[in-house]
Amino acid sequence: MCLAIVIALLFIISPKKVVRDDGTHIAIFKQPRVMEEIKGLVIWFTNYKILALIPGIFVAEMNLALLSSINAYYFNLRTRSLNNVMFQFIMMPCPLLLAYVMDTNYIKSRRVRGMIGAGIVGTICLATNAGLAAWITKNDVNRQKNTPPGVDWTDSAFGAGFVLYLLSGIIYATYQIVVQWTLGALSNDPVQCSRLAGLFKGTTALGMCISFVLDSKNVSYIDQLIVQFTLYAVGLVFLLGIIWFCVRDTNYFLEENVIVPHRWEERARIEGLVGEEEIEREKRKEMLAMRGEVLDEKSKEDVMEKGMSG
Repeated sequence: MCLAIVIALLFIISPKKVVRDDGTHIAIFKQPRVMEEIKGLVIWFTNYKILALIPGIFVAEMNLALLSSINAYYFNLRTRSLNNVMFQFIMMPCPLLLAYVMDTNYIKSRRVRGMIGAGIVGTICLATNAGLAAWITKNDVNRQKNTPPGVDWTDSAFGAGFVLYLLSGIIYATYQIVVQWTLGALSNDPVQCSRLAGLFKGTTALGMCISFVLDSKNVSYIDQLIVQFTLYAVGLVFLLGIIWFCVRDTNYFLEENVIVPHRWEERARIEGLVGEEEIEREKRKEMLAMRGEVLDEKSKEDVMEKGMSG
C-alpha cells in the first residue's frame, strides 16, 4: 500500500491531460472546492437511484466476517489455510469472466448485458446463501453450545463446507463488481464517478464493519446469515430495477462537462440522434479542455520561474 502511494505520486497525471486515442479529452475539469464536493455528495445521497442501491452497496463485502468466523470455528488449521488460499484464488478468474459478460460486444444493449450479469451473480448469491443456511442447520454449526469440530480436508464433512466457501468467494468478488458496474453506467463524468466511488467504498466499509461487530458480539451464525441474506435479496431486487429502468446504452451528449469521442459523434450523427448544434457544442468543449490544459502548464512554468528567481 505504501508503494502504491509512491507510484501514484510519481506516475498518475492530471485528469486534464488524459487524452483518448482520437485526440479528444475526456471532460472539462473545473477547480474543485470543498463546499462543491460536499454538495455533490449530498445530491447523490438524496438521488433515488443511489438510495435504491444502498442495500446492495452496504452488503457487498459483509460475507467476509461470517465466512472467516465459520472457517476458523469449523475447520482445523491446515484446512482453513487451504480454504483461504482457494477463496483468494477463485476471486481472480470470476471477475474477468463477469467483465466479459457485462462488457461483451456480442450483446449490443448495455441494459441487457447488465441484467444477464446481475442475474447470474444474483442466482449464485441466493442459492449459496440458502445452501449455507441449510448446511449450518444440518451440521449444527453453533459456536455458542458446541466445541469446534476441527474438520480436516480428509474428513467426509469437508466437501460441502469447502464448496460453499468457494461459492462465497465468488459472491465476494462479483457482487460488488455488478454494483460498481451499475454505478459506472449512471454517469460518464469523471468527477461524478469519483464521488460515486467514494460513496461505494465508504458504504461497503460500513457494512463490513457492522458485520465484524455482529460476529464479535457472538451473534449466532444463522442470525448473521439471515441479516445478510435479507440485504442480498433486497439489494438484488433494487439493483435489477435500476439496471432495467435507469441504465442507458450511453450517457454521451447528456452531461455538461463530458466530451464525446469522435466515433460516438459520428455514430450519433449517422443515426440522426444529434444535429450540428450538438456537434458544435462538443467542439467548443474540446477547445475549453485544451485551453485548461495549456493554462495548467503555464501556471506550473510561472511557479517554477518564481522559485528560480527567488
